[in-house]
Amino acid sequence: MIYMAKESGSFPDINGKIFTDEENIIEILYKPCLKIAKEYVRGVGYFRSNVWNLMDEELLDFILRDKNNKMTLLTSIAVQPDDYDAVSNGKKMSYDVAINTLREMMDDENLRDVTKMLTAMIGTKQLEIYVVIREGTGIYHNKTGFFKSKDDILVFEGSGNETKPALSPDYN
Repeated sequence: MIYMAKESGSFPDINGKIFTDEENIIEILYKPCLKIAKEYVRGVGYFRSNVWNLMDEELLDFILRDKNNKMTLLTSIAVQPDDYDAVSNGKKMSYDVAINTLREMMDDENLRDVTKMLTAMIGTKQLEIYVVIREGTGIYHNKTGFFKSKDDILVFEGSGNETKPALSPDYN
C-alpha cells in the first residue's frame, strides 16, 4: 500500500492511498507525475534499472524536456552488478554523448535498453544515485519519495521498492 499527500492541484487527483496488489501504481502515479514533475526523489531499499521498462518513455521525456529536471535515488548497498557498472560508466560519459543517446532512445523504442538509459542519465548529471549506509545492522530500507512540479509536491510512502517485481502489476 502507498500513502500520498499533495499540496495543490497540478498532480493527478489520487485517493490518498494505492493498493499496489490491486492497482497499477505505474499508470496511476509514476507516469502521470513524471509528465508534470521537475524533480523526482526516491528512497528505497532496493533499486533495479529494470523497473524503467515499465515507464521508459516517461523517464526519457522527463530528462529530455528540461535539462534542469532532476532525479535522485537513495538506495541500500544491495546494487546489481550491471547497474553498478552503468553508474560507473555514466560518470565518465560526456553530456553531449549522454543526451544524444537518450534522444536516440526516445526516437526509436528498439534502442531502449534500461541499463544504457541509466548510464546516459548519470552522464547528463540529471540523475544522482546515493548509496545509504546505516549504522549498526541491516540495510537502508526506507520506501519514500516525492514528485515536485513548479507549483506542487506529491509525497508518497509505502511498501514498494524501485524494482520491476515490486511495481509491476504482473508481479504483485
